[in-house]
Amino acid sequence: MPTTSSPKTRIPSTAGLVGRISPLEGKFLDTTAARAVLDAFRSRQGSAPVLLDPNQGTRDRILFAFDQLERVPSLPSPKLVFVHILSPHPPMVFGPNGEPISKAEFETTFGSAGEPGILQAYADQVTYLNTKLQAAITAILDSSSVPPVIVIEGDHGWADRNPEDKLSNFNAIHLPFGGKARLYPTLTPVNTFRIVLDEYFGGDFPLLEDVSYYSTEGDMFQFTVVPNTWTARAP
Repeated sequence: MPTTSSPKTRIPSTAGLVGRISPLEGKFLDTTAARAVLDAFRSRQGSAPVLLDPNQGTRDRILFAFDQLERVPSLPSPKLVFVHILSPHPPMVFGPNGEPISKAEFETTFGSAGEPGILQAYADQVTYLNTKLQAAITAILDSSSVPPVIVIEGDHGWADRNPEDKLSNFNAIHLPFGGKARLYPTLTPVNTFRIVLDEYFGGDFPLLEDVSYYSTEGDMFQFTVVPNTWTARAP
C-alpha cells in the first residue's frame, strides 16, 4: 500500500497544527476532574470531542486504509497488496452509520458495558465497516484492467466462549478465470494461498488437511482438535 497522500486523503490528525491526545493521555484525563466533562459528551454524543477523543486516531487510520484501497487499481502492475485493518477488533469506534463512538477501549474497560452492550457495539461497527469494504471491493473490480484475486480473511472469530466461536473466522475469496472451481465447502485458511499460488503462479503446493487446533491462554501449548463443521456459501 502507498503511504503518500494527497490533501484530500491526508490523515486529519497530521494535517493541522493542533494535535490530538493519545489513548494514554485520554486515560489520564479520566483520572482528573476533566472526566466529568468528557462523560457528559460521551453520554450525549457517544464519544468525546474530536480533539479530546483518544480513539480518533484509530478512526483516521481505518478510514485512510479504505480510502487507499480504492486507489489500488491505479498502482503499477503486477502488484501484491496486503492490508491489515485492525477492526472490528476493539475499541469500537464507529456506530452503524459511521458516527464516532467510544466503547471497549482497553482490556480494563472491555466488559464495562456488559456482553450485550459490547455485542451490539461490535455488530454496529461491522455494519459500517461492511459498507466501506463493499465500496472498496466494487471500486477495485470496476477499475482493474485485469480481474484481480481478492482474499478477505479474519484472523479469528468473535469470542472465547467455545473453540468453535473462536475459530469461526471470516474467509471470502474472489478467484477470477474459473479459479473458484478450486474452492470446496470445508476449506480452511491453511489452504487458501496454496490454491492461489497453484492456480495463478504455477505453484505446486499440495493441499494440507483442513484441521483446526485450539488452546487456551492458560495452557497455550495444549492443543485440541476442533471438528470442521463450517461450510462455504456460494456467492
